[in-house]
Amino acid sequence: LAAVHQLFTPIPGRLKDTIALPKPNGYQSIHTDVIGPKGTPIEIQIRTEHMHHVAEFGIAADWRYSGTKAIDIDGIGSRAWEDDHKFRWLRQVLEWQAELKNSPEYYKTLKDHLFEDDVYVFTPKGDMITLKKDSTPVDFAYRVDTEMGNTMCSCRINGKSSRLDTVLKNGDIVEVMNGNCEPSLHWLCFAKTPAASNGIRRWFKGSRREDNIKRGTQLLLEEFGHLIDGLMDSKAGQGALSQLGCRDKEDLLRNLGCGDILVEDVVDKMRLVALRTLERNANRTRGDNVPTLTPPRGVSHNIKGLEKFEHGFGLCCRPLPGEPIIGIGEVKSDGRPCVHVHTQICKNVLQCDAKDLIPVRWEGFMEKTTVDIMVECIDRVGIMRDIISLFSDDYVTLSYAACIVRKGTNTASARLSVGITDVQQLNRIIDKIRTLSDVIDVYRIVDQAEV
Repeated sequence: LAAVHQLFTPIPGRLKDTIALPKPNGYQSIHTDVIGPKGTPIEIQIRTEHMHHVAEFGIAADWRYSGTKAIDIDGIGSRAWEDDHKFRWLRQVLEWQAELKNSPEYYKTLKDHLFEDDVYVFTPKGDMITLKKDSTPVDFAYRVDTEMGNTMCSCRINGKSSRLDTVLKNGDIVEVMNGNCEPSLHWLCFAKTPAASNGIRRWFKGSRREDNIKRGTQLLLEEFGHLIDGLMDSKAGQGALSQLGCRDKEDLLRNLGCGDILVEDVVDKMRLVALRTLERNANRTRGDNVPTLTPPRGVSHNIKGLEKFEHGFGLCCRPLPGEPIIGIGEVKSDGRPCVHVHTQICKNVLQCDAKDLIPVRWEGFMEKTTVDIMVECIDRVGIMRDIISLFSDDYVTLSYAACIVRKGTNTASARLSVGITDVQQLNRIIDKIRTLSDVIDVYRIVDQAEV
């Protein structure tokens, strides 16, 4: 390596050593990027003949390569850890093959694991654990021990309490707190390693059928709320059952409950069926009166699956990122299909036929959205200052403020226009304002006529 860097100028930050930290599949090498002849960037790989044999022909060929040489007792002992590591990796591959009935899923899992980028973290005792890039504490727990993952309650990263979906970085020290806890199907949404996802599914598959159906029902209720029955009985719901390979609704609930199917898969399939139906009806004129479309003030947020469709948000409910939403399909007078996005509890959704509903989800919250809130309070000196001072702690921006004092009542109404990223942040700031002693009430303004 030193000789290469003497001959060529190394590119900073482009040195990777997998000899000191081998990949889980046994690959070892030193990669360095340098400025080559005529200023052309080139990558140079440095490894022994043995390492090159493994890189070219695979881990199984390595045993054949090594087996052609005489090894004494000391030599066998020196290879014990390495051989055990290889056997563990191959056993894991065989477990994936046995557990993943879907062949494309198996090959995707194997490919992702073979060509992944790694992250190196440590246990509190200093043992190094190799994980896939973007892994979380859940992946860490299942990598150390399946039982540790199944009973995981919380975690600390570098001594600080952290969320279970926190992305781990090189050098992090991860401590897992275990107790009388069980895995959550929501972990499948952020688990990155096969060890974690397969361990979670295996735990739920061991549950009784009735328990899985109950869990699956709860997951759909969290996603669709009171709309669940109408959506599942609609053409979109029945089409999703067919595409997901489920015999009936109960079969779908059981698969949801054991983790074989994710809620986002159900939403995606239902949306595809509903949008195809909307496109087929695009040549017919529909005369229903629907609320005027409007993008969120300040920015247009992404709604998954509607990139090719004209869509907007109803002024009737003005949904915020993070709120449960649903789409209503409409064909405009000129034949163009359009989707109106509402909150699931919007009055216009309650009056809508289930066949016109289109399951949608937020996909990535971008910039801030401006929201109007009203604060009813006692009129006193400094009340506005006390309210506004709460915003900075939660990174809430203020774009407009006005106050009306009611004579003879010693009360006032303050209207504030604030920039928030999602509904959770809005709820936090409203709760903080309510803690002020002179505040009577705080609420969000949805109807612009009230503003």
